Amino acid sequence: MKRPGFGVILIAMQCLIAAVGSASDGHPDDSTAAASLSRLTVSADADSATVYIDGQVKGITPLSLDSVSSGTRKLVVIGRNPASWFSKSDSMTVVLAPGEARRLMFSILTPLRLGPTALPEVSPLLQTQNDQNGRLVALYASGGIAVAAGVAAAYFKISADDRNAAYQMTGNPALLDERRRLDTASGFAFAAMQVGLAVFSYLLLAE
Repeated sequence: MKRPGFGVILIAMQCLIAAVGSASDGHPDDSTAAASLSRLTVSADADSATVYIDGQVKGITPLSLDSVSSGTRKLVVIGRNPASWFSKSDSMTVVLAPGEARRLMFSILTPLRLGPTALPEVSPLLQTQNDQNGRLVALYASGGIAVAAGVAAAYFKISADDRNAAYQMTGNPALLDERRRLDTASGFAFAAMQVGLAVFSYLLLAE
């Protein structure tokens, strides 16, 4: 019986290698990597809130992520305007198992929950903006108090002078008592004006 030649053996080896290669087309490494990821669905009681995972922006609510690395993850959800005094945020630390699908719900409708350490990457910006907003409000408030108190002081003083003139003409002691009360009110208003101006000047110079 004639033995198969070298060419036949070579062809058989090539066929075997091709069969082994086709059997490995399933990419076990890719499937293993996919199995180590987790799926995450993030929602909040207000849409269009920004979602941060480990300090990185991932999108806005409602958000579905199919390739989140498993392990411990820090999530922060912040409302539309994080620099506002009425900014809203909610945070959560979760442990994701490989292949797990998790749904998370955040509440951002409670005001003034944003702390300076909520997002280390944006905290300096938020803190600076909040400081500027606070200074502007204090400037407006102190300036408004100074103007209103000055107007009140002038009004009370003019009224007191009118009562004094009427007292000198009529000699009515009730007008004299009323003049004294108006003078007192004018003094208090003038003091409030000075305090408002002092605060306003301090904030303006500190700027």
